[in-house]
Amino acid sequence: MNTAIRMLIAAIMILNVVQADSLEQKLAQADSLVKAEELSKAVEILEACARQYPDNAVVQMKLGRALGEKSGQDFQAGDLNGAMECVNRSFDALETSISLDENNAESRLTYGIMGIEIPPFFGKLKPAVQHLEKAKTLLELNPTKENRDARLMVYRYLGEGYKRQEKYREAENIWKMLLMITTEGDHAKAAREGLAFLEKVDTEPKETSKPSVVPETDNIPALLERGKAYLAENKYPEARACFEKVMALDEKHVQGQMLLIQAIAGDAERDYDERVYDDQDTRTHLAFDMVHEMSKGVALAPDNLDLKFQYAMACLYMPFFVSKTDEGIALLESMLKDTTLSDSMRCEVLFGLGFGHLKKGKAYWAHLVQSDQEAGGAKQIYEYYGTRDFGSAKKINGDHIRIRFHLGFQDELAPQTAVWIKDEAGNFVKTIYVSGFAGHAREKQVNLPQWGKATGFETDGTTSASIDWGTHTYVWDLTNHEGKRVKKGAYTVWLEVSWWPTYQYALTNVEIEVSKKETKVVTRKEPFIPVIEVEYIK
Repeated sequence: MNTAIRMLIAAIMILNVVQADSLEQKLAQADSLVKAEELSKAVEILEACARQYPDNAVVQMKLGRALGEKSGQDFQAGDLNGAMECVNRSFDALETSISLDENNAESRLTYGIMGIEIPPFFGKLKPAVQHLEKAKTLLELNPTKENRDARLMVYRYLGEGYKRQEKYREAENIWKMLLMITTEGDHAKAAREGLAFLEKVDTEPKETSKPSVVPETDNIPALLERGKAYLAENKYPEARACFEKVMALDEKHVQGQMLLIQAIAGDAERDYDERVYDDQDTRTHLAFDMVHEMSKGVALAPDNLDLKFQYAMACLYMPFFVSKTDEGIALLESMLKDTTLSDSMRCEVLFGLGFGHLKKGKAYWAHLVQSDQEAGGAKQIYEYYGTRDFGSAKKINGDHIRIRFHLGFQDELAPQTAVWIKDEAGNFVKTIYVSGFAGHAREKQVNLPQWGKATGFETDGTTSASIDWGTHTYVWDLTNHEGKRVKKGAYTVWLEVSWWPTYQYALTNVEIEVSKKETKVVTRKEPFIPVIEVEYIK
């Protein structure tokens, strides 16, 4: 063998050993930083490792785990945006790890535990249970003393997952299996507590009289036709169920994936409805599902520029907690480098980039106001927002009261707002306006406590889309919630606003006289409601 070739092979072998040692050392360093709760440094090291070793499942798993730990740390520090972003990045890393090594039980276990412990609006419960079931299968193939604790963790959290899905028999069986292995320690304690809970609830499967909307067939063309028929009737959940079955049968079916995206998008475009009362996270699930399925669509059809653009814009339009803004911006920036891009598409991409950076700017401002609403920078924000008029309310005949107010702050999501009337004795008269979520969720998730307390969550059919920064005008026709004309006298207009995720809050009221002459009252409540004007007009 040629001496030079021998030297080259030796050099490569040495380099591989050095790289392996280097990676091992970096992972050990990251583990030590995680234990010391220096999570930002740990994440930084692991992200560097992930860039250098993108196909290493262990690196991705450790990165996902460290990001999950950091999300809790950020939440405790009051950084809700940071916590949300870390949660989403954590699951991305864990999904990458699992895709690289489907038989990595540790990655699936980590995903499962996190998916069950985080709030349900992230929509990770179903995949968490699926990953724990797979981890259970993998670990039981070769049960050893070394993986005993991992098996106990799987049984513990799988039981909890089943419980949250109301699969009580499955939960009971898995917890009993755990207690057959051990009756000591935290896992056994959690299993006993879970079984005690099950004794207090009806564990019989709930029967439903609602027929299945999905055809009892595995014939993909039939499923597609049924789903398309539902789409034509705007029955989006039913259409979605058909297309989801198509994708379960063939995960690479491009048409099925595109139609599934269409069904979810159609459902997401609808405003809040009665489903919110039963599940306050309905629309949150839709947001996560939308970006997840669009991401899968882009992977199935990477040359589809329209879909890629729609996905990027969906990332930008999604609420902050989906944490896809940076991904959307990066995708649009990559599209600009495509020399085949049409002029019209290039213009749309540039608009999207501007919108994305504008959204990031709003996030910085919201964080500033959350930190100190009296700071000089925060006051500059209020001045910048100034006034923005959304026009006049509908005109009505006869005497009435016109209510005009300005919301002087813009958070990452539109606030929940309510306007209602009380008489001079303090009795509820009528709700003039209430935001969609608060009006539908009512007592299940109270965002406007004073409105709820005063009205008993009576909406009077006035629930509509959430309003945001700017000047808004509403009219009270001087009838009560029963539609009857009120008497002359003093009435109080109440205005309550709750912003999220900065948790800013404002409550104000104005008293107005309904009498023989016209009256106007103006009050100011800086900075969130700079002005509220109430006028009695004959």
